[in-house]
Amino acid sequence: MNIAKYVGVSLLLTLSVPAFSQELWQGAETGMSLEQIREKFPNVVEPSEEDANRFGVSLNIPNYKVGSNSFIVRFIFREDGLKTITMDKEGGSASVGFDSMQKLLKTKYGEPLDSNSNNLGKNMSWLSNGTTITLGQFMGNLYINYKDNSAETDKL
Repeated sequence: MNIAKYVGVSLLLTLSVPAFSQELWQGAETGMSLEQIREKFPNVVEPSEEDANRFGVSLNIPNYKVGSNSFIVRFIFREDGLKTITMDKEGGSASVGFDSMQKLLKTKYGEPLDSNSNNLGKNMSWLSNGTTITLGQFMGNLYINYKDNSAETDKL
């Protein structure tokens, strides 16, 4: 009888783990460890010294292609594991990249929930299953951020 209780509790805990994580991008979930990201994305590399100083604990995928755009994908960690994923465009025109990525993101997520523009740049945001996806162009740079907002959206 004790074994049945142990198995039942173990199964319950195993099935409950995904409720505490949020998928951010391509199957990467909040809370994943460095090793889990390395296993899931075998092409990740250690960050440059500049990136390590800027982002802290992180792993990168350089030259990640989306359409005609090339990005560096950054997996940014905090003490409790993976926190945020950001994609920064490598080279080329940020405005042309913005337009092409906007079309792809609209195709995947529909119309943006929010859109802002000023003389320094512009951004658009989508919400998908508790993850906020932000496409931004700021002072000649293009980025896409994936951030978990499920704790806030679950309150609604």
